[in-house]
Amino acid sequence: MRIKEFIVLNISLFLLAFVIVNCLSPAKLAAGGTTGIALILSYYNILPIDIAFFVLNFPLIILSWYIFGKKYLFITLYCILLITLYLNSVSKYLEIKYFIQIFSENKFLASIIGGVLTGLTIGMIMKLKGNTGGTSIIAQIIEKYFKIKIGTTLNVIDISIILLSLFLISVNSTLLTILSLYLCGVTVNKVNYNRSF
Repeated sequence: MRIKEFIVLNISLFLLAFVIVNCLSPAKLAAGGTTGIALILSYYNILPIDIAFFVLNFPLIILSWYIFGKKYLFITLYCILLITLYLNSVSKYLEIKYFIQIFSENKFLASIIGGVLTGLTIGMIMKLKGNTGGTSIIAQIIEKYFKIKIGTTLNVIDISIILLSLFLISVNSTLLTILSLYLCGVTVNKVNYNRSF
């Protein structure tokens, strides 16, 4: 990986954590896969989002090693560790009160901006052969064996997970989360393949 690509990868990982903490979390929206579960656990004060994110991703790190080998393991572990670190740092030092207020009061806006920005950052991370863990790993496995586009798989898996979480968050939050996930999946495909589905 070139230095420029490495820098873009790290910026994308940071921006992903920033959007999760300053956009999705204030609106009490979930997300897909392990990130969504980690957010819900943090809403109920069960685990801080950074710790929940890492713990939930650990089994998938092992799976990625088995399927894709050591090189994939290294980049996946690096990305997950960095997202964990950035989630912790942003939560402690970079919560922007202005964003917190806007997105806590306007969940619809949060779902749109959060969906597009998470899709943009995840798309860039994947384009640089990085990984955000969770269902991203599962989506890459499905793409490898069945040639189904990553963003499409992310939409199907993540929306299914959110529907199962209806009893944990409000119906309104669930519907807005689905909108956010759809926009995320579309944006991922745009970044990676220049197509929506």
